[in-house]
Amino acid sequence: MSSNDSSKNSRTYKEFNKTVGEVLDEIFQNHTIPIPEVFFSDKTNYIFTHCGFCGKNLMGSDDYYSIQKAYIRKQGTKDLQMVFEFACCEDCDEKYGKSLSKESKERKNEILS
Repeated sequence: MSSNDSSKNSRTYKEFNKTVGEVLDEIFQNHTIPIPEVFFSDKTNYIFTHCGFCGKNLMGSDDYYSIQKAYIRKQGTKDLQMVFEFACCEDCDEKYGKSLSKESKERKNEILS
C-alpha cells in the first residue's frame, strides 16, 4: 500500500466524529436518505453490496443489514486507521451474534432499541 493509499483510509478523530454525528442527525430526521459516505467502504469508497460472511447480495432488498467498522488511533497522532470493515446481513447477524458475550449483546440491544 502506498503512502497515498494509507492517507485515503485515514481520518482524524474530530473529522470522523463530526461526520458520524451529522449522518445520524439526518437519519433520524429523514428515514429515506441515501447511504451516507461515512458508511461506504474505506477500501473501495463505495457502498457495501454483499454480506461479508455469506456473500448475500444486500442491494435491491429491504432486508436489514449492518455495517461494522473498527479503527485504531495511530501512535502519537490523532489519525485513525481502519482495522476492519464489513457488511453483515440479518441472517448472519443472528447466527454470529449468538457468539457475542452477554455484555456485547446487551450493548448491541441498547444501541438498536
